[in-house]
Amino acid sequence: MGQVEEFITGKTGSLTTEEMSVVKFYAQFCLILNSRKNTIHECQINTETVELIKESIIYNSSVNIEMNENAFYVPSGNSTEVSMFKFLQDAEIPVHEIIRKKAGNVLYEDAFSTIRKRSLVALKHPDQEGVVRVYLKGAPEAVLNKCTHFYGPTGGL
Repeated sequence: MGQVEEFITGKTGSLTTEEMSVVKFYAQFCLILNSRKNTIHECQINTETVELIKESIIYNSSVNIEMNENAFYVPSGNSTEVSMFKFLQDAEIPVHEIIRKKAGNVLYEDAFSTIRKRSLVALKHPDQEGVVRVYLKGAPEAVLNKCTHFYGPTGGL
């Protein structure tokens, strides 16, 4: 490379394989090391928060689920979103069933914008009558400024 003075790179793996994985995550004031396939079910966060994590990943995503030649459901699409789906699939969460619930319930979608640094979807909740949820994802500085509540160590607002 000659006389390179600075070399800056992004996410690990994205330069070579576009394969990323969840190594750790933060929920309910806990930093959780994703050390095994079912970590999300075996960590200290409560069931309600696990459900919100699943919904947030699946409902605000453009990933498609396809069955491969070995009869496995394989996510395809944006590599970051695919890695999040694989995180759920590793925990044996049936993402293909949950993604079906999204169909017909989307009220509004705002695709990712590099200017806004976020995307969102408003969805009639398929399992809770009369509930509409807005799922927002993006750069921390774009998302955290919009937050007015958070889930604490025992869940709840």
